[in-house]
Amino acid sequence: MFAKQLEYYKIPEWSAYYIDYSYLKKMIYDCQMARMLSVEPHEDEIAIKETNIKESFKKQFYKINRFYISQSSASMSDLNSIFKGIRIMLNDSVLKNHEIQHVLNLDGCVSDNALCFRESLSNLHKRIWWLEVFCEVNYISALRLIDKVEHPIDLISLLKEQEFSKYEKELGEMRKLLYEKVAQEFLGGDILEAMKLLTRTSKYYRLVDIGWIYFSIGVTIASLVIAFVLISLSEKTVFGGIFLCFSIFRLTLSINFVFIGASWLIYMLESHSLNWMYIFEIDPSNRISYMQILRLGLTLNAVWSFFFLTKIAHSFGTGLVPRFNNSSAILFLGIYVFLLVCPFNIMHKNARMRVLKTLAEVVIAPFGPVKFRNYMLASWLTSMTIPLRDFYLTMCYIIGNLWNQKEKPPCSTDVLTLTIISALPFIWRLMQVCNKIYYDPPFFRKQYVNLVRYGQSLFIIYISYLGLQKSQQAYIWISVFIICSEFTMFLDYYQDWGLVRNSKNGCLLRENLYFEKKLYYFIMICNGFLRYAWSLSLLPLTFFENDYFNAEIILMLMCILELFRRTLWTLLRIERERSENTEKYRKIDYIPKPLKTGEFMVI
Repeated sequence: MFAKQLEYYKIPEWSAYYIDYSYLKKMIYDCQMARMLSVEPHEDEIAIKETNIKESFKKQFYKINRFYISQSSASMSDLNSIFKGIRIMLNDSVLKNHEIQHVLNLDGCVSDNALCFRESLSNLHKRIWWLEVFCEVNYISALRLIDKVEHPIDLISLLKEQEFSKYEKELGEMRKLLYEKVAQEFLGGDILEAMKLLTRTSKYYRLVDIGWIYFSIGVTIASLVIAFVLISLSEKTVFGGIFLCFSIFRLTLSINFVFIGASWLIYMLESHSLNWMYIFEIDPSNRISYMQILRLGLTLNAVWSFFFLTKIAHSFGTGLVPRFNNSSAILFLGIYVFLLVCPFNIMHKNARMRVLKTLAEVVIAPFGPVKFRNYMLASWLTSMTIPLRDFYLTMCYIIGNLWNQKEKPPCSTDVLTLTIISALPFIWRLMQVCNKIYYDPPFFRKQYVNLVRYGQSLFIIYISYLGLQKSQQAYIWISVFIICSEFTMFLDYYQDWGLVRNSKNGCLLRENLYFEKKLYYFIMICNGFLRYAWSLSLLPLTFFENDYFNAEIILMLMCILELFRRTLWTLLRIERERSENTEKYRKIDYIPKPLKTGEFMVI
């Protein structure tokens, strides 16, 4: 298992210089088997094997050391060269100090040479960072191998003598020197700002990405503007024609926002050096960038807006577009289904299959594994009760070919089925907690509040199904609604995010923070308000019917707000998971992948 993890976290360009873990492990295993299976002691044979093991370790350490020394020397040389170049430019009055700082912020480049000092410094910092990770991975690997050896003392002493095992001091001083130089030259001595400047990932965008994003946004805006113009011309006609089958548009729009939210999450995590790939236990070779997900989300938004305009134009009676019938609905929904379950090796097949596998594990929570990614996906599903009900209604419309009927079909009033669908995510999440308690009984002391959390959510769904919110016992429903919202909100702050602590960082925060303080306060305020919208989303669809606002629009707004809240919640939840540092090997913050060559635009 560790050998596989090691392969995941190798920096590709440096893969030849890592310790040969599998080879050494096999040698140690052969020696152990020879010792166990020999009828009579064969000390000479075993001694030869042990000598070979020690010699192999020496060769591996020499290989790692030679590479480490060459890279650290090159890094120090580059550091001196960069600042020597900056001093020459300042002395020659080519650029003034504030102009150099302007360059460091990536707002411009040196005129004739087209050199970005910020890019040079960031690349140097990244290489030092990679070298630290390289040494740490090899050191951990060597320790794990030595633990398997019969007489490890000599090998431990040999390991401690190696240069790469002392990387923390040398590379730490080099990184500190880099921070100090940047702070002194350009930031008035503020080392913290220098650290932020250098650790903030430089973003490179392909021109084709930028063009496609602008095109998708343009199509979306143009389609929506035309749609709203048609709605304003004949509101009753359009509303009557579209809202009987609005569930498919709300469902697909929710999927679009999930993609866009995921792209923002990846951007925030990577720009703050949080290793989300390892936390979710995802093979880095299947890495998807935030730009790829953003492109997909915006493209689907453009497709969505086109179909939405088509339906409105037909409802308006223009006669210029085909009506949005059963075939159109199947085509529209089929695009989204194809993106998820396409069996061909296109559109990041491994990532899609991982999502489907994780979803299957959530559904069989009492019997399947409950890892962090299972927990996070199940938590997202508890925020998607409205889209899940929309999926059922969409299937009802498609199977019954009911798109052009003037009255809502019976499935839209099937309160029992819709209630069961609303309860499923909370049942799955509850089963995950039970699974953890069963396999780890002490876990109950930490997570009993989650049993209460999801139990009360199921209770509010049940009493809503009974219709207490519209009866003389409405006070019971109101009391449960307030208690459920407040209790869940408190658990968000205290348990999920680890906030509401006494901390030197400020009121309601904790000791180790990865983001700016104002972001935590912003998310706390948003979560406080939007938790009530989440609780309302558990109610039956009939609850939102009124004479003033269209219930379908209210549900769509609630769905978007809840996805927005869940995205913010996820950011701090992943950050908390990293800050706890509860798993081995987690101390390796982030292993950045080298940028591919090609046509890039720096922003």
